[in-house]
Amino acid sequence: TPPPNHLQQTEYDYSRKHILRRILEKADGRDRVDGNPRIEAAARLVEPLVKNGSAVADIGCGIGIVAERLGKRFPGAQIIGVDISPCNIEYARRTI
Repeated sequence: TPPPNHLQQTEYDYSRKHILRRILEKADGRDRVDGNPRIEAAARLVEPLVKNGSAVADIGCGIGIVAERLGKRFPGAQIIGVDISPCNIEYARRTI
């Protein structure tokens, strides 16, 4: 298929942003699911390195699932989530 022209791309971008905004408006964290193998592996890898009082940066945190898990397990640690997507960060702020 040919690539979309500028107008189609603009409409696609607008639609995508509109959909993400609607999702964020309803975000309450109930859609988080435990058991994702990649997330479980990441958490198992990092958890032995974290202690209360330490600072951890979760680079590419997405919607903050691993950062949230670390924060709950180590309430005395400072967990900072960083992601390139403002929508992911906004979602994490609303649901954690």
